[in-house]
Amino acid sequence: MKKILIIDDSLEVRRQLKVILTRDYEIHEAESAEEGMTYLQNHPHPDLVFLDYHMPGLTGLEMLRKLADNKMLRFPVVMLTTEFEVFGSEIKDLNIITWLVKPISNQRVKTLVSQIFLLE
Repeated sequence: MKKILIIDDSLEVRRQLKVILTRDYEIHEAESAEEGMTYLQNHPHPDLVFLDYHMPGLTGLEMLRKLADNKMLRFPVVMLTTEFEVFGSEIKDLNIITWLVKPISNQRVKTLVSQIFLLE
């Protein structure tokens, strides 16, 4: 079963994604970038990560930069944001394959994850 890690400080967003995806995927959660990094250091890498851009402390983008610097960025990332962000050319280097603007559509998430795993 494919593993998905959800890193978001919003319990509501984590719950929503878990409800949408839990039937077909193994779901793991972290409520901060720091907690997400600890998870990634101590567990096999997930097949996909949903990562909030705006979090207290370390932002999602800062977390990805740290992981890339430590050669630990080995999974595709869907960035979650409250507004359309301009990430620039850096997104490719940080494995960001797309982003979703909150509030998130359940059907959009299901379709997106299916498409991502079909492309592997």
